[in-house]
Amino acid sequence: MRGRQFGDMSGPDWVMVHQTSGRKDFRLYALLAFGLVFAFAGATIDPATNCDESGACAPWLVPVAFWMGVLATVAGLAAVYGLGRLLFRARHGEALVGLFAFVVVALVVLTIVGVFFRGANMALALPF
Repeated sequence: MRGRQFGDMSGPDWVMVHQTSGRKDFRLYALLAFGLVFAFAGATIDPATNCDESGACAPWLVPVAFWMGVLATVAGLAAVYGLGRLLFRARHGEALVGLFAFVVVALVVLTIVGVFFRGANMALALPF
């Protein structure tokens, strides 16, 4: 029976194994960005002011967008965790440390951008 040796990723004859590198697959990062954008929009937009020029309002849309963003962000983080386990053959604790480092680096980068690259009316601008 095949698939019993250490490092043999082929598995038994009836198992189809698909291997890909998550670091090159931008869909994972696109899912994470999609979730963060929706979560940010849902957290910052006031439902009472979600009206267009004609007066049509959709206050229910803001909480829906927020929870869509939260779910997509959680799915993206779970994918980062899963790919860390698969690609680097990391144990549970090592994958959690990698996920924590990913989140901390993202927060530091976003904080630096938010503090030093904001200009008039919160528009992004170069600091010099």
